[in-house]
Order: sequence, then C-alpha cells, then structure tokens
Amino acid sequence: MLEIVEWLLERGANANCYNGDGTSAVQDMLRKYNLNPILPTMLDQYLADGGSILSESISPIYIAVDEANTGGLSILLNHIRANEKEYGERSGVARLTVGQMSVDMPCNGFPPLHMATERANRTAIRLLLDNGADLEATDSFNRTPLIYATQRLVGMDAFFIVNMLVRAGSNLNHRDSKGMGPLIGACKNRSSPLIIYLVRIGANLHTTDHVGSNCLHHLLDNCDETKTASIVPSTFLRLTGMLIDPYQANKSGWSAVHISMHRTSMTALLLNGDFQLTDLAPMSWSTLPKCHACPEAACLTSGFRLYCRKMSFECFRKLLNTEPADAWSPLCRAAAIGNTEVMKNLLSIGSLIDFDGCPEGSALMTASRAGILKSVKFLTRHGASISFQGRKQHYSAVEASARSPKVRRWLLVDRFTDQLKLKWAQEVSDVSTENLKKWSGITKAEMVILGPWERRASESSRQYWSHLEQMKKGFNGKVVPPDQGAKTRRQSKMIPSEPVNIAAGGYNSTGENRQTLGF
Repeated sequence: MLEIVEWLLERGANANCYNGDGTSAVQDMLRKYNLNPILPTMLDQYLADGGSILSESISPIYIAVDEANTGGLSILLNHIRANEKEYGERSGVARLTVGQMSVDMPCNGFPPLHMATERANRTAIRLLLDNGADLEATDSFNRTPLIYATQRLVGMDAFFIVNMLVRAGSNLNHRDSKGMGPLIGACKNRSSPLIIYLVRIGANLHTTDHVGSNCLHHLLDNCDETKTASIVPSTFLRLTGMLIDPYQANKSGWSAVHISMHRTSMTALLLNGDFQLTDLAPMSWSTLPKCHACPEAACLTSGFRLYCRKMSFECFRKLLNTEPADAWSPLCRAAAIGNTEVMKNLLSIGSLIDFDGCPEGSALMTASRAGILKSVKFLTRHGASISFQGRKQHYSAVEASARSPKVRRWLLVDRFTDQLKLKWAQEVSDVSTENLKKWSGITKAEMVILGPWERRASESSRQYWSHLEQMKKGFNGKVVPPDQGAKTRRQSKMIPSEPVNIAAGGYNSTGENRQTLGF
C-alpha cells in the first residue's frame, strides 16, 4: 500500500480529496501506521492542493491520538508548526493561534489531550503539551485532563500522567459539572497513591461537590463492587487522620459513616474503630442515593449480628430508622425484592410488621402487589395482617394480589392446605412410604450467669469473653440450669473495662485466637 500511495502522489494525485462518507485522505492515512514514511510528502501535497487542517470534519490530530499513532502525530504537529502562516490565512485566523487551535480541536466535545489521557498515552500527552495544548480545556462534563485522569486512570499510569499534568501547570482547584475536583476524582477511583500525592502537593482536603459530599463519601461510592474494596478501610482511616470529618452529612443527610454501614468492606473498621455510631442521626431513606444499596446493606445482612453486639437493639433500630415517615421503610424495600434475610433481621429488632411504610401500604401489601410469593409467605407466617386499616385507607393483601394468581391462590387456599397436620398413631398406615426423621436444629436457651460462670476477679474482659465462649460450647446439646429467680451477684463485672474487638466467629481460648488475644 505504501508504494501505491507514493506512486499516486508522484503522478500528481489530489491529496485534498474525500471519500463517500466525507472522510479525507489525510484522516485515513493517519489511521494506518505503515503509511507514516510517506506522511510528510502527503501533508505537503495536501497543503499544495488547498487543504486546511482547521477545516477538517474531525481533527487529524484527534485521529492520530485516538489511533495511538504517535509517530504520525509527531509528523503532523511538525508540519502544522512549519506551515502556520498558510493555514492561518486559509482559515482566517492569526498565525500564532493555528497551532493552539489545532491541538485543542475537540471531537464530539472531547479534546485531543483528553483522548491521550483516556489512552494513557504519555508520549502523545507530551507531544500535545509541547505544542501548546490547553491544560484547562474541558470536555462536555467540564472535566479538565487532570480531573479526567484522576477519575478514569488506575495504577502507575494514573500517577505518572497526573504528575505530568500537574508539573505542566494544571489547576488543582478546577471542578467538573458535578463540583468534583482532582482529589475527589482520585477518591472516587480509589487510587491510594494518587490520593496521597495530591494531598502532598496541596489539594484541598475539605473540598465537597455540589451536593455536599466530601472525599470520604466518594471513596465509599460502590466500593464493594470493585477490585479495590480491600484498600478502602486503610484509605478511609488515613483520610480521617488528616481531619476529614466522617460525620459530615451531605445535602441528603448521609455522612460517610452512614454510608460505611452499608459497605461490607467497612464493617470491621467501624465496629472495632473509635466511631460513635450511637450518636448518628437516623438514616434518611427518603434521600437514599442510587449508589447506596438498601436491602443489601451490610448493616442489614452480613454485619447485622455484629452491629447488634456493638449497640443496643433500641439504638440500632433508631439508627436504621425502621419506620420512616417520609419514605419507603427498609422492611417494605426488602419485601419488594424478596430478601427474607433482611426482613428476618429487621423483625428481630422490633420493626413493625404492619407499618404503613410504602404507597401500597405494609410490607405484605407491596409484596402481594409485586407478586413476590417468597416475601408473602415469610411475612404471613411471621404474623403480618392480611388486611388492615392504614393511615389513608383500608388495605387487603388478597385485593393487592389481583394480578398475581400464584400469590392470590396461596393466600386463599395453599396457606391453609400446605400446613402439616398431627395424626393419631393408629390412623397412620403401616405401609407409609414417608421417611420419618428426627428433628434437629439450633435453638437458643437463656440462663442466669452465676456461680462458676460469673467473672472471676483475676479475669480481664477479654479473658472473660473467652470464658463465656467456652461455657456456651459446653452447654451445646444440654439442658441449661433453671434460674428459679436467681440473679447475677456482681452485675457490674459483666461490663467490659477495656475494649473488646468483635469478630464474626466469636472468641475462644484455644489455638490461634488465644495467641491473637494475648492470653
């Protein structure tokens, strides 16, 4: 192909020509690396045939960057610089602005320097900067190349390119259309080295976006869905150590600590750190952002039991705001998607099962209307009213299930017929094929801690915690002693006098845990 193009140019072929879709020959040539040797001749002929770089439908510089043709980009920039006067006269602009206009000409609102950043092409970035590319040029979202780099690039590419742009003079205080600057972009991208670098060179730690969310809010944005979830707790701790307030609420009423309770990766840090969870305002479900999962929140699922150990049921229930006055309740949200785990957990801390918590009425009503049979069965078997008088009207699960035959049938028929019935032994056939199995399962029994199970004077809080764990294991499968009105003699000793970390598996005084706890 190279020889053919060279042969055509030698015989006077018009270099300023276009094909059927309006693409010029120069644009097509920049898309092919193997034509770079003939590109200088092509550009000279293009100029001689009346071509104008500034009049192309798509900037040739943008095409070269998009195709990562850095060799062709270098040739093109040298050609423009050498012929600024001619191109300026043809386009009616000053000679000194030809180079600037050509390197900043966007494609669909996306300047060449942004594309070079998108491609993480350091060579192209350097070429554009050396030829006067505007560091503060913005795309259609008002992002400068620096902001774009912090939001989109990861790893060492992000660090080197951001460093290159900062050294060239990029503004650290510029904000995009959402009010996010470079530091917020790095936090949103969870790039720990980049965050540290930006802080060291003077980025404003206390910046917030247009809705009042700070760096910690953006660090936690969908963090459990990414490969960088493991670094979030350490980065969160580092940023709070730099005095970014984790309790600062945005305009929706959500603080970074509130959002952390929704994140599985943050559970251990919140429960074992010095965070005052009991002082938090109730969660504002009416302003829950789309990025915050509600029924799948860690505090309602994987970390629920741990949070129950950390605070009293009443404090936890108040914080969860289980009966909000202005939004869908957590129970209704869980019922609408069939999340029985969350429903069970909410009911265990006293959430009102018949609370009028959504436009359809109670959780059972919204599950019936949505045809979620799993939720309907669960709520009905846990005492939900089939019909009740709500704040505005009378509700009926049967009426709500009118468009869901399977739910309607279960409410009217199957919930009565699918229950097992007790029978007299003589009524049971000797040829029954049913496999009889002994029931087994986990159950809980309460007992008063007294006598040998009380805390000894010589035991620390951690040692006593281990002692209780062993006691519980020792009673597995046994009948606990009757309390008969007995009381613990030294109830004050039950309160830990030093911090005790909470772990999902509990503590015992054997093996690895003994060494971890320092016994």
